[in-house]
Amino acid sequence: MTLSSFSELAYFKGLTRIDNDCFMSVTINGKVIVPEGVKTLGRAVFMYAHVNVIDLPSTLMYIEERCFQEISCASLVVRASNPPVLYGYREFMFASIKDVYVPDTSIGLYKNAQDAGGYWKNMNYKPLSEYTLK
Repeated sequence: MTLSSFSELAYFKGLTRIDNDCFMSVTINGKVIVPEGVKTLGRAVFMYAHVNVIDLPSTLMYIEERCFQEISCASLVVRASNPPVLYGYREFMFASIKDVYVPDTSIGLYKNAQDAGGYWKNMNYKPLSEYTLK
């Protein structure tokens, strides 16, 4: 499935979790905005997807196994001040993510975050203040 965008997800209120396999293997030429209030991204939510921009909320706390495995993404925006806990395994295995934007004061926290796969340490971080809608 190919979509030009799925920014409408941002209008869904009351969500606390994006369920397993929700965007698995999709192509979205625009952006996916996960709404504020979401605390958990389920198993393999974006696995094998091709998405230009994924914008994650400040409320995000957990990323489950294989969530971003083998994804192709130009910009991953993570608005959470603390790095979400990677829960499971292979959360970012073989992911191709060009830039990861995080809160300016949190770059050090992300670079030093402890996770079994060492995924947070190996990202190309940029300050959120430099992010412009693409």
